[in-house]
Amino acid sequence: PNAMRLLGFAASAFGIAAYGVGFAAGGTCVRMEVRSKGVVVIELEEEMPITTQNFLDYVDAGYYDGLIFHRVISGFMVQGGGFSPNMHQKGTNDPIQNEAQHGLSNKKGTIAMARTSAPNSATSQFFINTVDNGDLDYSGANPGYAAFGKVLYGYNVVRSIEHEKTHSYKGFVDVPQTPQVIDAVYRTDTCADPANDPPPASDDHGAVVAPDSFVVAVNTSVGSFEVEATRSWAPHGVDRFYELCILGYYNDTRVYRMVDTWVAQFGVSGAPVVAAEWADRHISDDPIRADVHNDEGYLTFSAAYNDKTGVATNRTTELFINLEDHQELDPLGFPPIGVVRGEGMAVVHRFFAGYGEMKDTCDLHGFTPCEGPNNTCVYDGGNPCLDHQFPNLTRIYSISVVEEYAHQPFYWDPLSANGSLAAFTGRDLLLVFCSLVLFALVAMCLARLHSQYRRNPKGKYTAFPANGSANPMHGSTESDSDEGALTDSDDDGKEEGGFELTDVHVDPPGDDV
Repeated sequence: PNAMRLLGFAASAFGIAAYGVGFAAGGTCVRMEVRSKGVVVIELEEEMPITTQNFLDYVDAGYYDGLIFHRVISGFMVQGGGFSPNMHQKGTNDPIQNEAQHGLSNKKGTIAMARTSAPNSATSQFFINTVDNGDLDYSGANPGYAAFGKVLYGYNVVRSIEHEKTHSYKGFVDVPQTPQVIDAVYRTDTCADPANDPPPASDDHGAVVAPDSFVVAVNTSVGSFEVEATRSWAPHGVDRFYELCILGYYNDTRVYRMVDTWVAQFGVSGAPVVAAEWADRHISDDPIRADVHNDEGYLTFSAAYNDKTGVATNRTTELFINLEDHQELDPLGFPPIGVVRGEGMAVVHRFFAGYGEMKDTCDLHGFTPCEGPNNTCVYDGGNPCLDHQFPNLTRIYSISVVEEYAHQPFYWDPLSANGSLAAFTGRDLLLVFCSLVLFALVAMCLARLHSQYRRNPKGKYTAFPANGSANPMHGSTESDSDEGALTDSDDDGKEEGGFELTDVHVDPPGDDV
């Protein structure tokens, strides 16, 4: 029997060892797609089974998709894997054992687990070293930070994130002003250079094809808002808008035309060289729909009006948001491509309007004031000219895709287009059935309670003894000690909870990362 137990133990040990290294056999790689930046390919370390498997568990679950690099310190590291663009922390799995003593050195380009001051507290957050951080390695007096992989390709993406401007946001420091969104992290069969990837989905003419609908986050110097674009409204225009957003074309641009009661216009790259590359890439004309109008909050491509044809054409990159209803623009060739969501127009109306109309178009509509930038400054001078001569212009930090839909989002309207009651779908009938069942259960419970009360109208129910015997509802009485309280306290008297505060606020080397 002892021999059998020993054989079983050996088999179990072999199985654990095989599990620990099997997933990394041949060098497991993951691809991290960072919005408007590019792709990072990371090769994972084979000698750290707990740490690497923990990371892969999050990867396989799609946990990191849509999160951000929430802390960036130039000359140190970039950290992500725990927060949404709104700085809401995502729940995690249990903490893992620190394997720093078996890991890589925290050299430039390695990925490591972030943690609190407790050595075995790492969960989902990670950081990529942008310099050699040897003082983060394991030593006799330092538990270290477990580096479990290295960047094979795409370090230029990491460097770009590192150089983003940061600020304090919602109580957190070193947060990039432009959200650095992780679109996806997933395993890859080969550790291949993403430069060899096939181009994005396109039509027969090579143009990028947008989803049926998608949402972009617009981050500006006066606040943030969202725009929902719908491809069926203007397919060619929405495809171009989607392409420019995923390329980051609108990042670090200016709202160069803001006329109250008219439009807020933007969409020329702040780099004149980039703007020139797109100046002649005209968008094919879209048909004008009778059910979508240039009402307040609708986003539309700007275009050159042709006096001979009476229709605007030659759309490229410039956009405007209607500040009031302007359905007179509909028949002139200005099909909307999207609409500002929710209360976002409150932000749009805060765009700086002190300069008024552009100087080149003073006679076009007669708007006053007419002290805005001219086309030469916008196109040829770019941000240097605009920031020098018109420093108060509202800045667009980024426009980035945050949601995509294969089909348009479902919004149930109880009335059909002609005002009659819309037909119920199977989903609606199921909802009604579940509601009726819930109502019946609540009614039965209330009826039972009422029946019991009628049998004992004076409330003569059996009470718990007052002599300190156990209360089955709470497990102890007031005479019990305070042991087993719901929250514990540290030595400094602060309550401990499930929120890892120091997992977010990474201190300089020598303390926590």
